Amino acid sequence: MRTLTTALLIIATAGVCTAQYDPLLFHATLSESLTAERAGGDPEPVWARQGTAIVEDDARGNCARVPDGGSLTYDAPANVYWERGTLAFWWQCEDPVGSTEFDVATLGAFDTFYYGRWLRLYGSGGRLYMHLWDWHYDPTRLIVSSGDFEPQIGQWYHIALGWDGAKGFALYVDGERVGSSDRKFFMPLNINQIGVGVSATSAHARASATRTQRFSDVRVYDRWLTDGDVARVAAGEDIAESMIDEDLVAKHRNEALNLDSTEGMPVPPRDGRALVVTQPQIVTAKDVRRTQMTGVDGKLTTKWPSRTRYSEEGHRYDITMAGEPVNYVQMAASHTGAVQLVSGDEGQVVMERTTDDPFVTRALLDQPIDADSAHVTREVS
Repeated sequence: MRTLTTALLIIATAGVCTAQYDPLLFHATLSESLTAERAGGDPEPVWARQGTAIVEDDARGNCARVPDGGSLTYDAPANVYWERGTLAFWWQCEDPVGSTEFDVATLGAFDTFYYGRWLRLYGSGGRLYMHLWDWHYDPTRLIVSSGDFEPQIGQWYHIALGWDGAKGFALYVDGERVGSSDRKFFMPLNINQIGVGVSATSAHARASATRTQRFSDVRVYDRWLTDGDVARVAAGEDIAESMIDEDLVAKHRNEALNLDSTEGMPVPPRDGRALVVTQPQIVTAKDVRRTQMTGVDGKLTTKWPSRTRYSEEGHRYDITMAGEPVNYVQMAASHTGAVQLVSGDEGQVVMERTTDDPFVTRALLDQPIDADSAHVTREVS
């Protein structure tokens, strides 16, 4: 879960997305080598082990074969983004798909999730499922299946995954949309790896495939392609030029960060004086017996509790302060809980939130509190 408690007012200006004439970020044909022919970031694979190699194929000419126990992952920075995109590739499963779960493709965010995977395409019960996480951390909210489509052993299929935080996401097979959701999501994170046939993981670790699979023509675009463009990619045709809806992007970001409302937000005085916002000194921050400053470092991509857990971690976060006056609290969180400020022997709950509240919640106090400490509590079922 993510908790950020500071006395810093964050003014987030929605970045304007400049539409590119060619939205292709990453392209690995996998016809001659595992190195991508085009990449915004690193074109070389991070892991390609245990027999992963380019092999001949009757249907595709050459392709990458990721055997059971093998791995093929690429660095994600500048090659893919969580806000929106399309991951497309040709795929064949050499082994029986079966009923047991296995990964087909993943986008990993190890700094945010212990298990690494933010977006995941996996097989289970003879079908394919696309799943991703948003700030609610509710696994039932953001998942779609391939419906009646059941992949067969030895058959090539064109697979595409499209997502956009302001619109939703969809799964495509052979150019046709087979499952989709219009549920918006917001999950500010750093994607670290693209996993092909394997679970993405941390940069220093590796995972293994649990089916032998083949891949060809892996592509990543900087936007969720239209249904027509997904069909064109599957047919080997050029996509049509499209523009990113900049107004929709800005609106979604403002709503997710609770910037479409001024409730609880400091406003400049009308008598000409300047509004000065500063962060009070944080001496230390602990959960149980572990010093953990990641909840108060001002970064949306770090969090409390961390992925390394003590048995009681995640219930209460204690922040020692220097007695400076605090009159504004902002928290980015997904949990039900509260923030308490303590001055001397007196404590005051200054903010309460539930999972129905926005990702960012704010409280502007009537009077400053000379805070010696702050406590963030989290309800754990």
